[in-house]
Amino acid sequence: MASSQSARDQRQMVYTVEYTSSPDRKQISYVSAVFLIFNAWTSTFIWVAGMLIAFAGMLTYIEFGTGMPRNGGEKNYLEYVYGKPRFLITAMYAAYVVLLGWAESNSVVFVEYILTTANVEVGRWNQRGVGLACTTSAFLIHGLALK
Repeated sequence: MASSQSARDQRQMVYTVEYTSSPDRKQISYVSAVFLIFNAWTSTFIWVAGMLIAFAGMLTYIEFGTGMPRNGGEKNYLEYVYGKPRFLITAMYAAYVVLLGWAESNSVVFVEYILTTANVEVGRWNQRGVGLACTTSAFLIHGLALK
């Protein structure tokens, strides 16, 4: 009986916590608090704007995909919409792909993995050189192996 009474007393114990503030504690001003609140609203607005832009892009691709007689990617859709002058979109899209270097960054990472797997020291220039060779060979194979 005594043990059950002491267990009940332990469960009914109330803990009090005393909060104290130190003089070294950092305080924020009203201006900082306002900017913190506006920061949250601004970032939310940016995410919502990005969602709306992505949704508009999705609707564009749905419209192109269901309304065009040719299936394919951006190049085919743009060629269908802007037919004249001939090969303008093809040349612009090729310049976009080759000159902006999206394939080069991927090839540099790919070469880093390959060189690490082959136990070759990954240097700045051997990584870039092999990456350029990989990208050039991929472009040549794609350009020359047409039907």
